[in-house]
Amino acid sequence: MKITDQHLQSISVKQGRGTTDLFCDLRPGDGITAKIIQRGSSTALLDFRGRRLTADFTGGVPQGGSVELILSEKSAERI
Repeated sequence: MKITDQHLQSISVKQGRGTTDLFCDLRPGDGITAKIIQRGSSTALLDFRGRRLTADFTGGVPQGGSVELILSEKSAERI
């Protein structure tokens, strides 16, 4: 799954560890809000729907306590 934030950055979430069920009801164009739990320069630990995900941000982790994301791509390899 490829997700784009409001600043046109992208993150990728790999299929596995329950991510299929977590994002099954989302379609490209749908927006979500995820809480930033921990941040690095380009990687952050996000909380979405009570589950924690590690996300790599192509343009660096955005400032603030949460990030607005838009699902831009969904495939069998990346859910």
